[in-house]
Amino acid sequence: VIEGILGRGGMAVVYRARDAELGRRVALKVLHFQAPLPPGFAERFTREARATARLQHPHIVRLYDAGEADGHRYLAMELVDGETLSSLPPPEDAGELRERVVLVEKTARALDAAHREGVVHRDVKPANVIVDRTGEPHVADFGLARLGGDEPAMTRSHAVFGTPTHMSPEQVRGDQRAIDARTDVYALGVILYEQLSGGPPFRGENVADIFGKILREEPAVPPGPAPLVAVCLKAMAKEPARRYPTAASLADDLARWLAGEPVHARKASVFGRALFRARRHLVVAAARVVASVGVIAAVAWTGRERAAIREYELRLGAATEAWVRYREASANPEVTAEQLAALRDRAEQAARRAGDAGPGRAQPVAALAECLNEGGD
Repeated sequence: VIEGILGRGGMAVVYRARDAELGRRVALKVLHFQAPLPPGFAERFTREARATARLQHPHIVRLYDAGEADGHRYLAMELVDGETLSSLPPPEDAGELRERVVLVEKTARALDAAHREGVVHRDVKPANVIVDRTGEPHVADFGLARLGGDEPAMTRSHAVFGTPTHMSPEQVRGDQRAIDARTDVYALGVILYEQLSGGPPFRGENVADIFGKILREEPAVPPGPAPLVAVCLKAMAKEPARRYPTAASLADDLARWLAGEPVHARKASVFGRALFRARRHLVVAAARVVASVGVIAAVAWTGRERAAIREYELRLGAATEAWVRYREASANPEVTAEQLAALRDRAEQAARRAGDAGPGRAQPVAALAECLNEGGD
């Protein structure tokens, strides 16, 4: 029995309804009656049912039934009495921030349970986290989920799926092979970023503008406790390999922060920021080289210099890691002055090798030294 409308999307309506036989209230999601549906949308609807049916977790919206009635597809799901995380105002004080971190931690553990069942959500955002009246989060809307062992044709292409502000770089690129649990970890990092700063890390006038920033720019460091900021930025690392490997490991670090314990995430935007700055210097220097030699030389540069730039980036990565090791050692009282001097000497040599490999030779050393002098922020 339909009791009212809970929400309306582009292709479906969610009703508040009551199961007459069992006497329980449900959220009834029904495809719009209009035809024709966009290609793949019915498949997406079926995938949501299959994904949700796999999952049994207190913080994931449960699926009661799925089927077709009078020619209309529907999902009968657990009705969560509450409001979405997106409808809540930004936290105003430390107490409210802690409450939001608890929500993110529990959401991460719910997603980890989904990942262990082979389900990657791919559209994690505040609007898909419902907070009930007791303050408990519930993950909803698995319509874009990827199911392990089931890769539909619509996701094998370079199609882009997700909500722009919460999409990872691999989603923006349409690199389906790179999408895994760490993609959801990135989105959780964006949610945490929003709780710290009051808004998403990347904004733009249009989707293309947002996508460009996700791919090319580093997020501004949000305000907040330094260890929590470190956790947030680690989750949002551009390269999946630098993020938390699982949603559970992210949740564990959040639990450490909540307990007042040291987090595992380093104030290690040192590596990422240094590498980003040095790459930016490389792009500027390379552009100057191209401009100075003209179009013909530019064509040659795009072919011959790519290998050189790859070597430059490898050396730059090694140099930055050497600086990070030096920074960590300098804060360790057990490291002797002789050992510290040797580490700094190796870091300087690595930076010079990076500078010798690319255009703008002084720039990598300057960028690394600048980051070194920032004290690891």
